[in-house]
Amino acid sequence: MEILAYLLVGLIVGAIIKLTIEKDTSESNWVLNIFLGMLGALVGGFLSVMVGFTADNLWGFGTIATSIAGATGVVLLYRIFSRY
Repeated sequence: MEILAYLLVGLIVGAIIKLTIEKDTSESNWVLNIFLGMLGALVGGFLSVMVGFTADNLWGFGTIATSIAGATGVVLLYRIFSRY
């Protein structure tokens, strides 16, 4: 069930990043940003569990914060490396 929470938050973060950062309105960038947001949320959730944080509350601050951090990190890394 945690995975679904991470995916949902990643979907929302990917959409927000697309709306706020991107100027291009092509459909492929929407899909890419949402996918990267979901992937990053999963990575953030996985890393938080590896460090020792537990998700006692599925929609608690820890779940949302690690999802946002992971999703933002993956999208920003993609942007940095896709320029070259």
